[in-house]
Amino acid sequence: MRLLLTLLFSITILNGIVAQGINANGNSSNHISNYLDKNGKLHNTPFLSKNGKIDTLVIGDNFQGGIVAYILHPGDPGYIAGETHGLIAAPTDQSTGAEWGCIYTTVCSQVAGAGNPIGKGNQNTTEIMTGCSTPGIAARICGDLILNGYSDWYLPSYDELMKLYLNKTSIGGLSSAEYWSSSEGTSWYAYTLNFSNGVFGYPNKNYGHYVRAVRSF
Repeated sequence: MRLLLTLLFSITILNGIVAQGINANGNSSNHISNYLDKNGKLHNTPFLSKNGKIDTLVIGDNFQGGIVAYILHPGDPGYIAGETHGLIAAPTDQSTGAEWGCIYTTVCSQVAGAGNPIGKGNQNTTEIMTGCSTPGIAARICGDLILNGYSDWYLPSYDELMKLYLNKTSIGGLSSAEYWSSSEGTSWYAYTLNFSNGVFGYPNKNYGHYVRAVRSF
């Protein structure tokens, strides 16, 4: 009997070691989904923190260079069952008055809403930087950004930007201003989102608006 108890105890300890990890703030949480293991890999199964409590990664946590802004759900582009992925927002704005750039020139391969979905921001940003050589534009500010050890930042697509707006209280530091997305409407306008009221905009691409970079995890 003692041997059996010892064996069970050993297995429990071993499982705790294999699953050991802490959340982005080093604290335990009462949430029961979206878990970060000791190797930085995210799961939808619980793990034990170093103090023996179950921990989770949640929106608003400091993580991988920024702040967790959104966690993908079933039905989202890029969602993988059993894994946790999403968006990380830079901790502060990258500009308060950058142009989108290259008005009267179509630079994205997907326009008029096709470049809006989650997962399109990185591709949009790459295409804008390739097709528009103007310095200081919103996409280039994000694409060239090296922040907190990460260099894969990009200008969010419209739907990605909407997630930042919906979670702006948890993210913090976002202004009640109009932010550029990387989603292009036509050769002369692109899409914005007003963070004071959530209103969609489509200003000329040579207007100056706020910029907040994101990256995917």
